[in-house]
Amino acid sequence: MNRGKVCAIVNSGLPLAMLCCGMLSCLMAHAVDTVTEPEKCLLHATPYEYAFLEKENLLITVNRGGVYAYDVASGERRWHRYLVSARGNLGVHFGKRQVLGWSDQGVFLLDAATGKETWWRRDKQCGDINNAVLSPDESRVLLICERGSILYGVAEHTQRVLPPISSFCGWFPGGRAVMCLAYDQVDDDKGMVRKWSMMDIDTGTVTPCREEPCAWDAPWPAVFSSLGELAELTGDQVNNQTLKISDARTGATLREFKDLGDVGRRPSWMKDGKRLFCVTMDRKEVRVIDAESGTTRIALSRDGHRFGVGSVFEDEAGDAWIFSKDAANNRYVWNLAPDGAPRKVLDGSRITPSYFYFDLSTPRRLVSASTEEDGLWVYGVYSQDGASRLAQWRCRTSKVLYGGFMVNKELTRAVATFQLKQDNRGRPQNMSFGLYTQDSETPVRSGAGNVLAISPDGRYLAVQIDDPLACLYDAQADRIVGHYAPSGKDQGRHSAGMSATFSDDGKRMALNNGEFIEVTDLSEDYPRRVMHLGENNLWWVRLLFSPDGSRLLCGGNNCAWLLDANSGALLHKFAETERFADLYQYQGGFWDSLANTAKDWAGMVTDRFKGGSQLEIAFSDGGSRVVTHVSGQIIRVWDAESGKVLRTIHTYLPEKRNERGEIRNLITLSENGRFAFASNLDNKGPSGLWSLDDGTLLRKYQFPESSWLYGVPQDDGKALIVLSSGDLYRWPGGN
Repeated sequence: MNRGKVCAIVNSGLPLAMLCCGMLSCLMAHAVDTVTEPEKCLLHATPYEYAFLEKENLLITVNRGGVYAYDVASGERRWHRYLVSARGNLGVHFGKRQVLGWSDQGVFLLDAATGKETWWRRDKQCGDINNAVLSPDESRVLLICERGSILYGVAEHTQRVLPPISSFCGWFPGGRAVMCLAYDQVDDDKGMVRKWSMMDIDTGTVTPCREEPCAWDAPWPAVFSSLGELAELTGDQVNNQTLKISDARTGATLREFKDLGDVGRRPSWMKDGKRLFCVTMDRKEVRVIDAESGTTRIALSRDGHRFGVGSVFEDEAGDAWIFSKDAANNRYVWNLAPDGAPRKVLDGSRITPSYFYFDLSTPRRLVSASTEEDGLWVYGVYSQDGASRLAQWRCRTSKVLYGGFMVNKELTRAVATFQLKQDNRGRPQNMSFGLYTQDSETPVRSGAGNVLAISPDGRYLAVQIDDPLACLYDAQADRIVGHYAPSGKDQGRHSAGMSATFSDDGKRMALNNGEFIEVTDLSEDYPRRVMHLGENNLWWVRLLFSPDGSRLLCGGNNCAWLLDANSGALLHKFAETERFADLYQYQGGFWDSLANTAKDWAGMVTDRFKGGSQLEIAFSDGGSRVVTHVSGQIIRVWDAESGKVLRTIHTYLPEKRNERGEIRNLITLSENGRFAFASNLDNKGPSGLWSLDDGTLLRKYQFPESSWLYGVPQDDGKALIVLSSGDLYRWPGGN
């Protein structure tokens, strides 16, 4: 029941008893069930780690949603354990018969065959968990946290606090000491120093081993063996690398092997400490190298198969298993032996081909992103339910991908953005882009700058090419047809907020340069019109054309504006009068924390300490209505002709902060703008599906534990497609 209806009843002059009865009847009329289970899981997130129990015929996989165990014969799931982390810090380590898992919820051990929990701890005395590892004999768990480490004796039910560990590298022989690695900054020009040390886990004594200089972008230097040795690849070229084996304590070189061919970027040790497991750069072959002689003892490959880097599992019988996938996304297990051959263990139609996310510019599409081999990025665009692939691009580049991937409406071209270099703190500088077609791995066009938008036919790009400067680029003619820059003296402060959009018919482009907005007709001579929004700050103002391209909707801080795209005239101003708590808080020291807490408490009784928030915008009903929503809390539907508000919906999502001080409430709309899904991404309260036609709540949802969730309603409102920690589900919508 929204506030507008309550106010109407209260102001009606009816007796209090009648008011209460009326309000109760109204609430009962709008009562809806809370759904707690999805209709079906459409796809599981792609696994990144595997284990195989041959006797039980059981495949265990790990993805961002947790740990899953599948019966290889039937393909059915035997058990599942969620992993939940608001910070994204979670993980799993496989023992021979145990599964060690950790996340913000704590650390636990599972029996691998049954999934039954055998041990669990939740201990915050040393802060958030960064990592957890099993001892070689699997009798102890080392928990690595922000402010220290905790050693647990599983059978003895003991625990001991140890000094903090920056990076855990491995256990020394005997399992009584661990190798640690830390990085210290020297200065902005000279990079860093990496420091190796050994910690005695019985006493907590840390003994420095050695230190050495390294660059900011240096790769992880070496891998640690159960015999106390480090393996490191040196050299610039893949086929001209040297494998160096050194003593972990002293750094003294023990053995060096040259001319090994392609051994990938980072080999891993087998558990005996005598062999190294390698996956080639193209992921088409695995090799086992003898660490004493440098000879290749095993080499396995099969046409059409690609292997997971570092993905090897050794069971209690001493057998080693590796895993691959084929072009159809099926998963296979191999015995790591000279005669090893693939055996199918998981149907590819049940799992996502790679990392999946919703394309926010076109809610009915899903995008997958992966690397098949070094320098080859593969992107796919899928239907909203993930059932069919609509398009795919293979982008080959030696540059570091940064800034993501953008597809035109007609699915003929795609843009990938790269960084040319980093500054001395690893931050991207000098952006560049490549424009790709589906039939070529190399870009058909490339250039400097960050792409802000691509036209529906893929011909034009809006590109920010410098701090205060953007351009309109005709990719077909390979020429810049217009430059855009703020005219004020303080140009630099505007540039970070630049944004651009193209009309659905591809006839216009609008660009916000931070000071004013310009609309350009994509016709001969490219006529332009400057549009001002008075003294309003255009920082991060979003732009959206109406379906027919005749109007331009701008969404800013607690306000939206509707402009005539032909004349630049301001048609309507949609102001949001309510204020909500800041979504993000500065996480400083004690006084900052105290001030943040005070503001949140004060916000319960007054809006005085609340600021404005970014207003999200959309058109609905073919452009006849405008939808605005803010902070996940309030949705307003406006008449685009008169500018009057038609209805207001309060979602009443909880203004509760997660452990990082964030309030993560979100509203997403169906593509036609008729339905809205309001959710808390940290699952701190029920989510809701709303009809924007009449403002009614159609469904409530209580989702299972997950690290994050993102849902989009279908256009008929009868289903909700939800990404939950990378798994894709279909949930019931309105009746």
